[in-house]
Amino acid sequence: MSESRALSLADQQKLEQWVSAYGTPQQVALRCRLVLATSDGESDVAVSKRLAVNRNTVILWRKRFAMEGLNGLWDIAPGRGRKPEYSIDKIAAIVDATLQTKNDGGWGLERELQGELNGTNVACELRRTRYDKVMEGFGGVGEMIDRLDQVDGAVKRAFASRKPYLLNVNVEGARSPFTEWQIQGKKG
Repeated sequence: MSESRALSLADQQKLEQWVSAYGTPQQVALRCRLVLATSDGESDVAVSKRLAVNRNTVILWRKRFAMEGLNGLWDIAPGRGRKPEYSIDKIAAIVDATLQTKNDGGWGLERELQGELNGTNVACELRRTRYDKVMEGFGGVGEMIDRLDQVDGAVKRAFASRKPYLLNVNVEGARSPFTEWQIQGKKG
């Protein structure tokens, strides 16, 4: 057993979450189980026997995880599996919309208008709501995003899930061009 990567507590928790999540594709769940088993010190041969896969499969995904981390477990080789139902333009539009619609813990337009026009905010600040958990309560899948490097893998998982999927992207508040236009209109 060579080329391993130390498994952080956060990675371990994410892998365990994916293994138990209803919407995780079975091939990804298997890869997660392989990585978890090898990180516990179990040999490649023992893991391959226990999970009924070829030893080379264990080696492949242990190495892929060592090189690419969590996101590498979601890569699907071209020509494998169900073909995407969305065009690349549709995917780009959804990703763009996801990146434009952000959770900054407040009613952004109202907060900015009140702050600019009145110098204070009333009832505009919200708690950092776990909208991802709300989605799970409705039978969908949710995921909390705190860093930009998490977006790519999360979008891949969202499309692979074939279920309603919410990416809860936490950001720091920033004025949008629309908000600036609204403020200028109110100031006259």
